[in-house]
Amino acid sequence: MSDAVTVRPATPDDLTYVDFLQRRNAEDLSFYPLSVLEREMGPRRVLLAEVNSEPAGYLYHGSLSSPTLRIYQACIQYDLRGYLYGAALVRWLADVGSAAGSLEIALRCGSDIAANGFWR
Repeated sequence: MSDAVTVRPATPDDLTYVDFLQRRNAEDLSFYPLSVLEREMGPRRVLLAEVNSEPAGYLYHGSLSSPTLRIYQACIQYDLRGYLYGAALVRWLADVGSAAGSLEIALRCGSDIAANGFWR
């Protein structure tokens, strides 16, 4: 699969998809209520990855102006994993965070989930 990924801030119209993906991957993700995710869309802290104009995954992060930019959730659809779409989300965040003054990115990830290979 060589389709290009685009990254954009998520909007309330994307909330159903983000919630669907969060619930589908509940064993590997922290759970955030819809009200929290919707609130965080206002300051553009939820990013959406799209492939062929269709959602492929999302990333929820903290304040860009903090020296340490925190990732709270990151998830790519199971059938689209391994194509660097998650890397595109993190790269986009790193570029925007760096421009805003962040010096590093941090996250907490369970030691027993497959995503550890990605985060290494």
